[in-house]
Parts: sequence; C-alpha cells; structure tokens
Amino acid sequence: MQKAEELFQGKPWATTSVQLSGGSRISLVDGGQGHPVLLLHGFPERWFSWQHQMDALLSAGYRVIVPDLPGYGSSVHGTGDHSVPALAELFGELLEKLGVESCHLVGHDWGGIIGFELAARFPWRVDRLALLNGPPLPAIEALIRDEPSQALRLWYGLLFQAPLAAEMLASDPGRRLLSWVLERTLVRPADDLIRLWVDSIDTGKARAAVAYYRAAFKLLLSPLQANERQKMRLSRVRCQSLVIWGEDDWALDAKLIRYIEKLHTGWLTFRPIRGAGHFVQQDAPEEVNRHLLEFFAQKTRQPEKVASWR
Repeated sequence: MQKAEELFQGKPWATTSVQLSGGSRISLVDGGQGHPVLLLHGFPERWFSWQHQMDALLSAGYRVIVPDLPGYGSSVHGTGDHSVPALAELFGELLEKLGVESCHLVGHDWGGIIGFELAARFPWRVDRLALLNGPPLPAIEALIRDEPSQALRLWYGLLFQAPLAAEMLASDPGRRLLSWVLERTLVRPADDLIRLWVDSIDTGKARAAVAYYRAAFKLLLSPLQANERQKMRLSRVRCQSLVIWGEDDWALDAKLIRYIEKLHTGWLTFRPIRGAGHFVQQDAPEEVNRHLLEFFAQKTRQPEKVASWR
C-alpha cells in the first residue's frame, strides 16, 4: 500500500510532529519561509487533501503548516476530548509551540468549524480566516432550528451516534461504502486521493472521526453543556474573513452563509463556486487558489465594515 509520503516525495516540505499538553501529539507538514498559513482539513480527509493549495501558497512565498487533525494519520489526542472548544484550544497551543504569533487560517469542513472557534477565542493568532464549506457549529445549529429538514442532509452525523458506528466504518463494507460516497461526492474524483483517505482508516482512527460528531451532538444537546453552548453562540469573529462555497454541496446548504454572517463582526466576503461540491478545494483547485491568494494579498479593511454575501 503506497503511503502519502511516497506519493508526495520530493515536495518542498517536511513531516514532523509536535508534542502538546495532555499527551496530545500533532503530526504535520511544514514548508516555506514566509507568512504562515495554517490549513485544517475535515472528514474523512488528511493533510494531503490540501496538496493543490500547498503548491500555490508555497509558490506565492507563504509558509504552509498542514496538520492531521487529532485522531487522523499519526496525530494523537491525549485527552480524548473532541469538542470544538477543546480542539480550538489544542490548535492555539500548537501555534504557540511552533512559535507562530499570528497566521492566516484556512479550514474545510471540520477544519472550518474548528478554525472559526480558534479565531474567536484567540483573535491575536488569526490575521485572516478562510472557510471552505465549513461553517461554525452555531450556524449549523441555528439553520437546523429554523429549518429542521436540514438535519437530514447530515444523515451520516446522525448515523455516527449509533453504537459500533466506528467499527462499521472501519469494516470492509464500511470502507467500500465510504469509497462509493466519496467517488460520487467529488466532482473531479482523484483515485489516489480517495484510496489514501480510505486506506488510512482503521478502527482507532474511525473511533476518533466518529468522536467529533458525537462531541458536537453532546455540545448542542446536553444540559450539562449549556454554558459552553451559550458561549459559542455569543462568540464573534472580527478578523477579515472569506467564505468559499462549492454550490453543489449535498451535506451543507449555502443558506448557512446568512448564519455565518450573524456570527461575524468584521469584513466578510463570499465567493460561491458553481460546479464544485463539498470538497471544493479538490473540485476547483485553481479557482480556490486564486480566491485565497487574492484575499491574502488584499489591504486590511476597517473592521466595522462588512461586505455582505448578498
């Protein structure tokens, strides 16, 4: 079985790991010498889902820091707390350990959910925030509250609440089903990428992936999480931000943009991409790269001015 390191051999980056508190260890790829850009992936990806963006950012003179999320690849979450606040704290600590005072942050799917919370909790760490089909958790909660039918689009998250869901996901039938779903979700399927994603899933990694969804449901529904839930609902991101959205996303409705806007008090720009789905960075890499590079090169806007998506 070919490994990611073999597939991307000769690229201008190095793989390393950083030990964090609580027994956590984050495996990441680090390359370049310019202003740092932290790229956070989602489910069921790994760091190499950013391959097209890494090449473009490095060519433009940026430093890329691309971790595997805790539980993915070789990354280990020592505490086992996969709640969004805990993950945001963990990546805040990662930046500190790397000596990164501030960075641009790009997040897709779970990476966007975590990235938004990180920017809200540690505003001095994030210069600019780009969300790629990855809305903050309170935006998803608000949309489902207003339109309960939207919960059906997240059927897999509901499925992951079932006992033995991780074991099923890691089984041969589960991996075949995941491959089938990915092949039909990616507008421009990349066979090597799909195989690497699926091959990297064993029972332990599946349990970690499922834990993200279970922690999110607990945070949104448990009476014991009421204070943390309210804190997330009231938190706001103030840094200049960009939302890139693949319009053919069957899991996350573009209506979420309205709710993202309510959680943001700074300059927010929306860039929809027709013909791209949930994995927008894979489906339309050239367009995504162009939007990111233009966004990072823009002059700083006044924080009170908001560029609406409408």
